[in-house]
Amino acid sequence: ILVAASYRPASVGRRHPLVRLIQGLVVDGHRCSTGASEAPLVLDLARRSMGLTTAPATRPVRELIDAVWLDRLLRATLDAPLGDPPGWVALARLHPGGRVGPAASPEVLRHRAATAPSWSRLRHAIADGRARWPPVSGALAQWFDDGSLARHAFAVLPEPDTVLADLTELLRPADAARVDAVLNPR
Repeated sequence: ILVAASYRPASVGRRHPLVRLIQGLVVDGHRCSTGASEAPLVLDLARRSMGLTTAPATRPVRELIDAVWLDRLLRATLDAPLGDPPGWVALARLHPGGRVGPAASPEVLRHRAATAPSWSRLRHAIADGRARWPPVSGALAQWFDDGSLARHAFAVLPEPDTVLADLTELLRPADAARVDAVLNPR
């Protein structure tokens, strides 16, 4: 990835944190050194800084909802006393679609995740303040396009398969099966 060290995007400004990140990754003249997993993020930042679009999202918003839920579950499970993980009612209420009313069944949570908005609608909702995603401010949501928002959102979360494997070991078997039923419908 090549980024000119002297490039200063007028539309974003020198003090913008993303511009500083890009400039901080420029080493050895104009060569950008980064790990393979960060390369798409750096490319997104460079393209957006130049006002260009990025590649479209390759994962649906539903997968982001699942990843957020798994992250919340793992955090709650690790915060619980050893050997006494949270039960299904507490776990279901941590689901982004399960916060209202009584604990939802795996089928209801799966349906709510399946009816998630598009990346474009989610990005506009964050930008307008109608949705909240703490790693992304409204200003950043306006600056990102759909693909860069998607990659950034997933980059701040652990891999779902790893978290699910950990939860399978930490939760009661019946609750682990319910979590799996939300994520992997049969």
